[in-house]
Amino acid sequence: TRQVELNHLTPDSRTISLHYSFFPASGAGEEPLLAGVARERSGDLAALLETIQLNLDLEMKQKELSEANARLEQLAITDQITDLYNRHYFFQVSQHFWEEAKRYRLPLVVILMDIDNFKSVNDQHGHLFGDYVLKDASRRMRKNTRKSDILARFGGEELIVLASNTDILTGQVLAERLRLSFGSEPFVMGSSSAMVTISAGISGTELAEFATFDALLDSSDQALYGAKRAGKNCVSTYAGPPR
Repeated sequence: TRQVELNHLTPDSRTISLHYSFFPASGAGEEPLLAGVARERSGDLAALLETIQLNLDLEMKQKELSEANARLEQLAITDQITDLYNRHYFFQVSQHFWEEAKRYRLPLVVILMDIDNFKSVNDQHGHLFGDYVLKDASRRMRKNTRKSDILARFGGEELIVLASNTDILTGQVLAERLRLSFGSEPFVMGSSSAMVTISAGISGTELAEFATFDALLDSSDQALYGAKRAGKNCVSTYAGPPR
């Protein structure tokens, strides 16, 4: 088989390219016969360009789908008001850090915080202002914590920080810094303004032998109750199991 490309001039003075395939054909006589099939190449080029465009469109759709899935995944783990991690995802992440702390004997600190008198803030200024307080609270938390710290909205007006590879003294400094970041300046939205404080309970793996992460979390909750009983707007550290 021999392949040849020939240009032809059409009656309207256009030039078209034809791709010929020639091959020997058997005949009845002794004279050798030659057969040829011609195909216009412009059709192939159009098909190629269409294929390229389809591949580009497919790649774009796959990118859009990947981005949409990433956004959905982020929405599934994020609290919609504060943009912090939600409670469900916090427990997933915290379990990983808990197991790591146990395996490598690393200190782990949990700071559980509660916005003081949050119901009064909502009643006096409205729920939109209450949502703003939660949103600005998350901004202040990010500003005063490390990138390695896990921040989440634990529920209602409760916020939580998980500080991995952190000793209890460092955790206490961190908790106090967070408390001061809330009470140092008012929360202002339009004409509404309010001074808001937090109570914080802190516990860590250095303070007791906790069998599970839930036990550690419960100890920080006990410390938070201690801060509330002490008059609020303060940090309380877990004192250990009762003797």
